[in-house]
Amino acid sequence: MWDELQKGVSNRLMTNANLVTLIGDRYYPTYIPTDIIFPYISSDEETPSEGWSTLGQKYKGELIFFPFKIWCDLRNGGPKTVNAIGKEIKTLFDWDMGGLTVSGFNVEGVRRTFDTNTLKSRDQDDLFFRVMRYEIRLREVD
Repeated sequence: MWDELQKGVSNRLMTNANLVTLIGDRYYPTYIPTDIIFPYISSDEETPSEGWSTLGQKYKGELIFFPFKIWCDLRNGGPKTVNAIGKEIKTLFDWDMGGLTVSGFNVEGVRRTFDTNTLKSRDQDDLFFRVMRYEIRLREVD
């Protein structure tokens, strides 16, 4: 299920021309390369999920808390670019869940549950980030 969700999210991100202009293909769902180019989005943390079912097991699925971490250095736009990327993620996932497809599942709902302001890294003065988390409810297809 996790691989299908990552593929669906990646496909959804790459449908947004504004986002592709900002990050190119720099969405990293599982790991971040050591020779990173800014800006980029990652979802590389353990993502909590819990199974759910209706009475009698007629429907069942997963509830996933999916993170987006947006990173940009000052040389490539810093907080302004981080905010622009966040705006595009909101456009894709806050108001148009119909575009997210996950093989083997129906997408029952997508809801943003957490969103930080753009913050400066404690370790690097020229690095900025933002964390957004979405609750994605999937129902298994019969």
